[in-house]
Amino acid sequence: MSNSPKKYVQWIDYTLQDGKIVSESERDLNQKIISNKRIDYNENDIVAYKGLLGDRSMDNYDYDDKNSAMLLLVQNVFGENYQTIITLISSHEKEFPLESMSDHNFVKFTSTKPSKNEYSNVYTYNNFGYPKTHTQLNGGYKTTVTYEYE
Repeated sequence: MSNSPKKYVQWIDYTLQDGKIVSESERDLNQKIISNKRIDYNENDIVAYKGLLGDRSMDNYDYDDKNSAMLLLVQNVFGENYQTIITLISSHEKEFPLESMSDHNFVKFTSTKPSKNEYSNVYTYNNFGYPKTHTQLNGGYKTTVTYEYE
C-alpha cells in the first residue's frame, strides 16, 4: 500500500482566446475536474501561469522591452499557430519553453512552488534591438548563448 496520491488524467480541456490558450483543465476517469490553470498575458508576453484548482502554485515571467529572437524561431518552425503549439508542447520540450512565444526577451522566472528553480537571463543587444548574446543564471550554473542572424 502506498501513501502517495496518484493522479490519473483522462484528458485535458483547453480554452482558446485569440489563438492563445488561456486556461487548461485536467479531468480524471470520472470526468471530474482535478486541476485548473490559467495563463495570463500582457500584450503577447506570458506573465503568469496560475493554478486555480489542485496545484495552486503560480509561475511568474518577466520580460525586457526588446525584440525576441526566440519568437522569430518559433514563428518560423510552427507557423501561424505557434502560440497554441508552444503552450501544448512546452512542458515536454526543453527547446521550446512557454516563454519562447512572447514578443519580448524573457528576463526572469519565479515560482511559488518550492520544487521549481528561479532563473534569469541577462542580454546584450545588436543595433536592431535583438539579442546579440544572453547569459542564463540558473542556481550555480551560468550558460552563455550567442545569436547569429541571416
